[in-house]
Order: sequence, then structure tokens, then C-alpha cells
Amino acid sequence: MAGRMKNPTHPTHRYLGALVAAQLFVSSVALAAPSPRSRSVGYSFDLAGVQDPVAMSVPAADEQAPIVGIAIAGSTDHAYAWYADGTVSSGTSTNLEYYTNKTEFDLPDGYGPWDIIAIAIRGSDDRVFTFFANGKFTQGWSQDLAAFAGPQDFDLPPGYAPEDIVGVDMAGSNDRLYAWYSDGQFSQGSPTDFADVAGPAAYSVPASRKIGHIIDIGIAGSTDRVYTWYHDVELGSGYSSITDRIDAHAMDLLRRYRVPAFGVSVSKNGRVVLEKGYGYANNATHERMQPGSRCRIGSVSKVVTTLATMHMDMTRGDFSVSDPIYGASGPLGNDFAMTQLIGRLRFTPIVAKAIAPNDHVFTWNQSMTVSEGTSTNPADSSSDESTRGRYQTFAFGSKKRPAPTV
Repeated sequence: MAGRMKNPTHPTHRYLGALVAAQLFVSSVALAAPSPRSRSVGYSFDLAGVQDPVAMSVPAADEQAPIVGIAIAGSTDHAYAWYADGTVSSGTSTNLEYYTNKTEFDLPDGYGPWDIIAIAIRGSDDRVFTFFANGKFTQGWSQDLAAFAGPQDFDLPPGYAPEDIVGVDMAGSNDRLYAWYSDGQFSQGSPTDFADVAGPAAYSVPASRKIGHIIDIGIAGSTDRVYTWYHDVELGSGYSSITDRIDAHAMDLLRRYRVPAFGVSVSKNGRVVLEKGYGYANNATHERMQPGSRCRIGSVSKVVTTLATMHMDMTRGDFSVSDPIYGASGPLGNDFAMTQLIGRLRFTPIVAKAIAPNDHVFTWNQSMTVSEGTSTNPADSSSDESTRGRYQTFAFGSKKRPAPTV
């Protein structure tokens, strides 16, 4: 995806990557829509070898609810789903709240729902194993994920990381753990070592689905059949070499942050190689997001401005990205601040801010300095109009620095 451009006149142009613009469409409405979720039945190596994907029944209130894990109990074949809002439900493979509505579940201290990468249920005793992004797992039950054992390490096949996992569950017949990965491989093992029985081997998804659509994978205790749940809300096209990777990230964003919709465009060497819309542009009318749907441009304008500036630097002899914008020789002059010093402070990268009881604003800068001022002037600590413009700034990071009273 990345193109390379070089300009010997300035080191900033050593590399210039391809533009990837993501536009967020913000909506506060979360009404029911035709469900983008589906479920297939198959085997570890063929996720739809028994049944192609069929639509799931999703309650109106949960249409946009992100699911962080699904697993099937060995004793009852009930499907359990855990959500990002800290709740869990149980039901059938196509109706995840058929038996019980959503109730709260507990996590070990220091962990949140979005730390979960997959959940499995052991067939022999219905114990719940929860796997986290930091390479740890716990043992518990559906409403207390660490009731039996706190976090401990698990190992993956060489070359794999926790974020590569797309699904985990355990077979009812022998408690063997199966793990599926984003590169189209799966392994067999145990909760502590995902490949101590068999290393990675290829698996296939149904033709109408992609690995990036997978929410989680479960194994029925009674038959050892593999159930796969998908979330498919994309429209558009792109080159096959990048589509799966972009789809995987896009689907994760939709589930993780409950974003109603966004558009993605990728270009290489001035040519568009992917254009897609994800989610619903209008939840009320169930209108799908199209590649050409209009969105608020927001901070994408910064990318456009930056690329235009870089192009001018490469093509115009009277312009350089090293030229000052502010100050006596800059096109914007000194009007932006009372003094050049205050101007430098105002546009120095900021690492933190805080407001004191006297309403003075303290600003800590990347240059290892801290200034005291007002909400509109980071270096003006005077409240008297006749003396406004005075400032104080000092270094921090050493024992000799003066300490502001906050």
C-alpha cells in the first residue's frame, strides 16, 4: 500500500506513504435494522462444511452492541455471548438471548471487556476460559470470568500474537482447544499452549464471508460441530491483496467503538486501490454506508493540507516546509501572539495541561518547559489588563526547577 517518494532537498520527503482517509459518520440513533450478523456450521478446517451462513435474530436494542466473545456450553449446547458493556446472555446459535437476557459479568482486577480476544467453554465441566490481549487467560463461569483461577500465561504457535486470534473454543468430546487465526490457519492444543497437539493448518470460510467478518467461533458439546458467527456490514470493492486486512480492521472498529458507519479509501501511486463503506449511514432508514456516501470531513482536512504542502515544497522553488509560518519573515507575521516568545510557547507541542484553583492554566510542553498563563494565552499569568502580556516559563525534569502552586 505504501508508495515511496524522495526529495533530496528536504529529509521530510524521504518517505511519503499512501493516503488512507477514514471518514466517521456520527449518529446517536441505534434502531433495529436488517441484521448483518449470521452464523455458519462446519468443521475446524471448513467453517461452512455443514451449513452456509444464515441470518441471526438480534433484539432491536442490541443491533449495534459489540460482542467480545461467544462460546457453546458442552452440557447444554447453549450459546453464551459476552458484550462490551459488561453483560452476558445465553441462547441458541441464531438467537443469543433466547434463554436468558443480558446480565452483568465480572472480570479480574485491571481488566475490561475490550481486553478480551476470545472466550471458550470446556466441554467436560462447562468451565469458562477467557483469553486476553496481554497473553493471559482466566478460568471461571459465565458471570465471573476469574472465579476459579486468575490470569496466567498462554503460548501461541511461533510467529503468532494474541491479536491474530479470531476464534477459540474447546471440543466437547476431548476438551481439546482449537484456535483460528487471521491468516487462515488453525491450531490444536490446550489453554496453556495453543499448538501442543497440532501446529497451524489451513481452514476455509464460506465464499460469501471473509475472515475479517468473524466475531468468534464455538464448538457444540454434543456433536463437535464448529459454529462461526459473522458480522458483515460492508459495501464496495478493492484489490484482493489488501481487502482482507482492511476489512478485518474496519470490522474491529465497528464492534469495538460502536461506530455507526465510516468510509475507507486507499490510494497507491495516485490510483485508488480500495473504496468501501462500512456500517449504516442512516440507522433510522437502514441505509447502508456506500463508498461514495458523504461524511463530515473533520480532521481529514489536515491530511489534505499536509499533502498539498509537501507537493508545493517539491514543485516550487520559493516554498519550503522549513520556512517559518509565524514571526517577522512568516506569512502570518506576529499577529497571532503578543511576542515571538509567547508565540513559540503557543505552538510548541503540548504534553499536559492543568488548571489551578486561581484559574491559572499550567502547560507542560514537549520541550521540557512548563508555562503559567490563561486559557487563551499559555504564557500570560497576569489578570490585570495593564500588565497583561507578562509571562513565566521554566524547565522541568530537574531538582532545580521552581514548583508552581497548583
